[in-house]
Amino acid sequence: MKPTLKNIILSEAKKNPYLGVRGISRILKEKHELNISKSTISTVLRAKGMRSAPGRKKHVLLYQSKLIKDCGLLLLKAIDSELGLYDLLRDELRAYYPSLNANLLKKLITMFSFSSYIGGNIEENAKRPGFLRLCECFSYPAKNVKYFSSRTANYKPAISLEEIKKRIRLVSTVKFYFQNNSTGFSDAKLTTLWDGPCNIDDFFMPLHYVKAKLSKLIKDKTIIIGYTKSFDYLSPLTIRFVDGLSSGINKIELLDGQGKVLEKIECNLSSPVFAIGYYPKILGKGASFLEKAKRFKRLPAATGSVLYVPVLTRFSQSKGAQAVILNNILIKNKEKMLPNWAVLTDRKTNLAGLLEKYIFIWQYMEKSFLSDMKIIENFFMNKEGKKNLGAHIPDILSFEKEADFKQIADILAVIFKEQFKETTFINNYGQYILGKNFCKIVMKGISADAKKEINNTCLYIADKRVFMV
Repeated sequence: MKPTLKNIILSEAKKNPYLGVRGISRILKEKHELNISKSTISTVLRAKGMRSAPGRKKHVLLYQSKLIKDCGLLLLKAIDSELGLYDLLRDELRAYYPSLNANLLKKLITMFSFSSYIGGNIEENAKRPGFLRLCECFSYPAKNVKYFSSRTANYKPAISLEEIKKRIRLVSTVKFYFQNNSTGFSDAKLTTLWDGPCNIDDFFMPLHYVKAKLSKLIKDKTIIIGYTKSFDYLSPLTIRFVDGLSSGINKIELLDGQGKVLEKIECNLSSPVFAIGYYPKILGKGASFLEKAKRFKRLPAATGSVLYVPVLTRFSQSKGAQAVILNNILIKNKEKMLPNWAVLTDRKTNLAGLLEKYIFIWQYMEKSFLSDMKIIENFFMNKEGKKNLGAHIPDILSFEKEADFKQIADILAVIFKEQFKETTFINNYGQYILGKNFCKIVMKGISADAKKEINNTCLYIADKRVFMV
């Protein structure tokens, strides 16, 4: 290896003593555009007596500044998981910046949009607490920023947002076509089951978000529905849906508020695993345990652990016309309390893993159910529908200077405001904690109702589920 390359490796290792070879490898790739294997980096460090402690290190972003001055900008990144605006711009703009790889280009677009949104010079903004962390950069990429600015001024790229307008169309209903020739309906959030298209707009979601969520579930061969609205006995609607899922899924259609098909998903998914929640306090009749209840076990979760126990249970109708046998996972939050939630599944093994996936999506089970019931009850009293989100998106975005990238953040801010009624994004200190598959944002200035809605919506940052506390 050339001495210059060794010196770069050693220099970055000295600047970042908390990182292992994986973190240094990423810095070399993004900061110096060097693809050096982790084994080579390890060899260079060992030769200089700088070998790091064995084992996988935590994500490098955890070692950046603890406090972020503009923590609210994280919410703009999160709302983009519903649109995919940064991904679209990265793909469309790549031809204008041939020297930048896709990952770095997306980070620079993010950096320019955030910097122009909060105002001031990008080089100065990079010194704000946590700004580089927000953009997932290890250090200020001065050379690449200059290149990006120069190419932007010279070529003045203009990008059509017609695709974003399509992605943001609201889905009202997910229609399942089962392999037993029956159909089933869920709202766009996969909150609950319906006997036809859902017409309550509180449960509508953007097309891009619904497709992304379904693709994750289909890939995992697992269908998760928040809860059944069954009272007293398990409803015939739920039993038919369970029977359909057990047979398999041929295809899925995404419907708009008028019942028109926006998108079709061919999946041919045979016998998927499923999990459907229910509220034990209102559904208890016709349920008979087929085995003795075992001891409750503890399951860690992102917002606190729960206690659970699976019991094979037969659910029958009042006249015995229909019945189904399922694993009935009873859940409670404390030792000395009755189960306050439960999950139905036909899965027989690794129930803890399935429950973990369910809780990951439906953290606030009982509270969400009760608030949703109020929404359904008050539906006919509230005639105001969701606004057309596409009306807030221009046809074309044109870029010539740094200030033009503010348009990106403006779009995300308006969409966030329309959905959560919040506009707090600048000058609000906070921090975020990265877990294995979640991102926990700790920030004041956001209302409790907005935090609850954000947590229930399943927003993501870099494929990590967002929780606000």
